[in-house]
Amino acid sequence: MKRSPSNSGKRPAADPDRVFVSAFDATQASGQAARGGAMIIAANLLGFVVTITSTAILARLLTPAAFGMIAMTATMTTLLMMFADAGLTQATIQRREITYGQLSALFWINLAVGAGLATLCFLVAPWLAWLYDEPGLTDVTRTLAANFLLLGAAVQFTAVINRQLRFKITALIALMAPIAGALAALLLAWWGAGVWALVAQLVVTEIVRLVASISLAGWFPGLPTRAKGVGSMLRFGGNQLLFNVIIYLVHNADRVLIGAYLGPYLLGLYDRSAQMIRLPVRLIIFPLNPVMLPTLSRLQDQPDEYRRVYVGAISKITMVSYPATIAMALLAPEIVYILLGPQWDEAAPIFALLAVSSLTNPISRSLTWLWISQGRVREQLHWGILITSTIVPAFAVGLAWGANGVAAAAALTLVCMHPIEIGMATRKGPVAWRAVTDALVPGAIGAAVMAAVILGLRQSGLVPANPFVAIVPLSACAAISLIATYGLLPSARRPLLEAADTLAMWIGLRRAPSPPA
Repeated sequence: MKRSPSNSGKRPAADPDRVFVSAFDATQASGQAARGGAMIIAANLLGFVVTITSTAILARLLTPAAFGMIAMTATMTTLLMMFADAGLTQATIQRREITYGQLSALFWINLAVGAGLATLCFLVAPWLAWLYDEPGLTDVTRTLAANFLLLGAAVQFTAVINRQLRFKITALIALMAPIAGALAALLLAWWGAGVWALVAQLVVTEIVRLVASISLAGWFPGLPTRAKGVGSMLRFGGNQLLFNVIIYLVHNADRVLIGAYLGPYLLGLYDRSAQMIRLPVRLIIFPLNPVMLPTLSRLQDQPDEYRRVYVGAISKITMVSYPATIAMALLAPEIVYILLGPQWDEAAPIFALLAVSSLTNPISRSLTWLWISQGRVREQLHWGILITSTIVPAFAVGLAWGANGVAAAAALTLVCMHPIEIGMATRKGPVAWRAVTDALVPGAIGAAVMAAVILGLRQSGLVPANPFVAIVPLSACAAISLIATYGLLPSARRPLLEAADTLAMWIGLRRAPSPPA
């Protein structure tokens, strides 16, 4: 099979059998992943700040009805959006070798899927308007249907960028797109465009993401053609898509049951608590996917480096996520009062229980890196079926105790099933069950010490009654105890030093090491 060097600025030769080669230095894999993760997380955090700030301004320029119309369309578009990728991003990233012909074939398949979803959304729009008794929703939904076509066109360009480990480009696009969308929305809202300002925000964001990806990918698809090996990639993508659908159902089954049997009031308490709990994962873990998946996929033939990169990543993640999650659970009354107000005090126990259930979330998300990078998506699907058949009945049983019961069912099921999930993910491949559990120890010890400090302060009677005042000494003492614990713990010092070293390189205080000659 012919090979071609990876080129970031030239269009590839037309030969469909030519292998698309991505330059990769395995000796620098850990450092690349750390720096890339830091860049993409920072870009996503800045993008989140842009979104929150623009939303706050738009809320003063537009009526609640405008936001309500977008929320109405989201009931359908969010579900359909899962199918636009068709699991083919991961198929492109994971494959050891991929030809230009295969990339082109996948591009046209993604484009066809996007066009099909856009057509479906366009045709269903009048029915959605009828369902909500909102005639103006037809034109809004039909305009937003264009996003499916834009997303379908962008999938393979984004996958190529990720496959080449071009993390700066990924971070740049992650920041540029929401900024462009926000500026378009603010300008149109200022001109009195109403709901169309929000529509423009969503469409412009996808247009900028597509144009930037095409311009920076260094690849362009050829004409539609049959290519060998595409069938196996479609099966890979199909299994990944089915898993995504199953997890989507798991994440929404609790809300459906609470809304149907307990009513909107308790659903509001539960949903708002869940949204706050999941925010850190969305801002930190999700952005790591375009870093860890391609990095581990390129290391399939180097088990020692593969294991070192993965274990190092989850050790650092849990040293942050475990203490943060336990702190959210123990400080739930103060957090809910400060962020939502006194009228939401009934949400505090729900928030605390959901925080416990989210304890497993970062590692569960990271285990998908193992399954996908090793091409074991069928086994991942088996896990998805197992957890669905376990947790949905648990939700139903928990309904007898209200929203608190559902949250407790989620926490109990996810925590108890977590060792099984780790065992299934590490049954094959270079990462063993013991390597994963050993990596979790520093974070678990830090979280335990911090929890003891918070509980001790509460029992001492020294904590002020005012939540705004109480949160300060509780947080400060928790942070000090955590830092002291990590400083004294030998297994925690190395990840901390590596994280500090990465930060120093990222902000320019130290140069990254040059690859060996």
